[in-house]
Amino acid sequence: MTSTNSSFEPTSGISSWDWANRGTSHVTFSKHERVPLVEGRNLGHGVNGPVYETQVKGVRLAWKRKFCRRKIGGDELKEIEIIKKLSHIHAIRLAGSYTHGPYLGLLLYPVAQCDLATFLEDVDFLSRLSKGLIEKPSSDDIAEHSFRCCQISNTDPALTHLNLVVDCAKSRLWRILGCTASAVDYLHQNRIRHKDLKPLNILLSQDDGLWVTDFGHSVDVSNFSDSATSGGELGTLKYCAPEVAAYERSGRSADMFSLGCIFFEITALSCLDLRAQRGLRSRKDGSFHNNLDAIFEVFETFGSSPLDHLPMALARMMLSKNPESRPSSSEVCQIIHFLSSFFVFEPDVFQGFGCVHGLHRPTPNEKKSTVQEITIFIGNTSHEDHREFVVRYGEKRYKQPSVFFVEISSPDLIESVIFFQHSSSDEGVIVFPKPPFARRAKLWGTYTEAVVLVLKQGFWWDSQQASWIPGQDGGFRSILPLTWELQLHSPMESEMRQERICS
Repeated sequence: MTSTNSSFEPTSGISSWDWANRGTSHVTFSKHERVPLVEGRNLGHGVNGPVYETQVKGVRLAWKRKFCRRKIGGDELKEIEIIKKLSHIHAIRLAGSYTHGPYLGLLLYPVAQCDLATFLEDVDFLSRLSKGLIEKPSSDDIAEHSFRCCQISNTDPALTHLNLVVDCAKSRLWRILGCTASAVDYLHQNRIRHKDLKPLNILLSQDDGLWVTDFGHSVDVSNFSDSATSGGELGTLKYCAPEVAAYERSGRSADMFSLGCIFFEITALSCLDLRAQRGLRSRKDGSFHNNLDAIFEVFETFGSSPLDHLPMALARMMLSKNPESRPSSSEVCQIIHFLSSFFVFEPDVFQGFGCVHGLHRPTPNEKKSTVQEITIFIGNTSHEDHREFVVRYGEKRYKQPSVFFVEISSPDLIESVIFFQHSSSDEGVIVFPKPPFARRAKLWGTYTEAVVLVLKQGFWWDSQQASWIPGQDGGFRSILPLTWELQLHSPMESEMRQERICS
């Protein structure tokens, strides 16, 4: 018999909390009994109905009720069993549950301040307001959106400069990407498919609080040899993958498509307001999967800052029509860790970009047994006399062959060189495990090229620009991010850098 706790401890023992003084965390109330809960504010709407705030023994909880047309059995209780398995800083937790006639109730912790969909609307409203695109806004609307943005982005509510509020809120949006990907990776590592990822199911609070919620459509495939399933419920049509909408077999990569939709909405907000984004999905049902052609046109010229095309390129990878071409959740998290190293060049986007939950990065030994100076050349060639005329997305363009290269005087110390491509490229990430560290491409425009130099284990970069990322073997690697502006008007452009490697 499982022991129960009368006091609530958010970090442990939630599944055994005696919330109703019945000696168990799951209570069966008779039809004639009254459930001892009081509805508070409406927190939103889940798959099966509204969710309200309630309070139990001084603890604020989210109260979710589900009406079951048939007798409550295994299918109806699966959401409870899935949430019970979860133990991650970015996943909602189960505080208690009950049955009451045809109703199944869940008590969830914690209570958030809003969901991502609401926060996106807030940021969009204030951004358009700062540009003078909203006529005669009410003072109440401005106050509501501003206050919530300040709460979620840990900004002083007394801040009166609208542009500063918007900047802080957008920085918070960038940090949401890594935390959400970390939560999805945790689910997939534990063989759980969410099946309804969308902004409404990502809860936010101050101090960078974020929780993935609503596991009503989720499936635990721990006991299956294959994580793919056939047909079943769609989840939310707007965000579901093409194979899900077609009722074909789908696996965890369908979650990655939905995550790509979320990444797109957040990243595109730097160039396109939500109304313009909805305009991209004007065909058929307004879903992403039925409007990918219009969305992919955005990738061609995206960029409001030198490097914000990098997370957009990651979104493009996840929005592939082919499920097998999408990166896994682990690969997405790894890419995000690499991209977070570019905060030295663009802190507004990449500061806190990667989720650091559970990571304990090493501290290099101050006693450097060996210090080695190396020379690095970065740049690109361009062959203007070999350019060719193409039509892409209805536009006439000239594309000319180029080679991007990284030359290192001691390549034996390098584990890999990773090129991160512009969102217009079909390949978002290209890894070179050995020299030559160079790639060929045909360019029709310029952008900021980004690469990361990964050292072999046991070595680290002695540079203020360097950082650490977790390796696939459980260890850490020292990485050095580099950028340069591509040049198309001379046969070759390069720059030289001197760096130090320690061991």
